Amino acid sequence: MREWYEFNRDAVKEFLKRPVKGIVEFLFIALVFYLLYIALWAFCPC
Repeated sequence: MREWYEFNRDAVKEFLKRPVKGIVEFLFIALVFYLLYIALWAFCPC
């Protein structure tokens, strides 16, 4: 439980230091999943 708390604390501190990096990474992952969704919808309309 303590490790999880420390991991989250460090993640929040890192995000507060460089918020733009975190937002860009989130948008990149969202774009990858969106492209996967479109590809599956277009080429495999099951």
